[in-house]
Amino acid sequence: MSAKPKHSAQDNGEPVLVVMGLDDTRKPHASIFDKADAKLASKAAGLMGMRVVKLETAELKALAAKLPRGKVFASGRAFVPFVKASLYASIVAAAGLPAKSPKPARMATASPLDGHSGAGGGDQPPDTAEATPAKGWGDIGAGSLVLATTGPNEGWYEAVVIEVHGDLLKLQWWSWPDEPLFARKISQVGLLPHDPA
Repeated sequence: MSAKPKHSAQDNGEPVLVVMGLDDTRKPHASIFDKADAKLASKAAGLMGMRVVKLETAELKALAAKLPRGKVFASGRAFVPFVKASLYASIVAAAGLPAKSPKPARMATASPLDGHSGAGGGDQPPDTAEATPAKGWGDIGAGSLVLATTGPNEGWYEAVVIEVHGDLLKLQWWSWPDEPLFARKISQVGLLPHDPA
């Protein structure tokens, strides 16, 4: 018999809070968490320097319905995917928060997203520190930064290509290098938004 997941969306009911923040490139991240994961999500938010917004008004609940669900792992890390800047701004306004975060969110301990260059230590392996976004499908190779998801109803997260075997990629989560490596076909990953300028 396969092990049952700890929680499901149906078991948890409606979301009770949003974890949100801007990374060091000012890209917005936000996701909803249910009551069962609220305590762990709040703790993870504190570790990552992200904000916690309780869904106490009808306006906030309506905006939260447009957000992807986040994930909290036993390690204390949380997945908080990208969201549209306009939606992020609407939640900030509805919650009465300052327009700007006091500092970029730390998406992983002592990683480049923590304001460090990635050189000289930290949890992130050297081979992922210099990862660069793939500009096209033909450019995907070892060291490329792509987007991957953990399921059809989940958000998309940055992942680094560690190895390429034909159309199969071995990946590592960019912000959670302690999590196990995983595999996806090239057709199952996405490209990060690319600014030609």
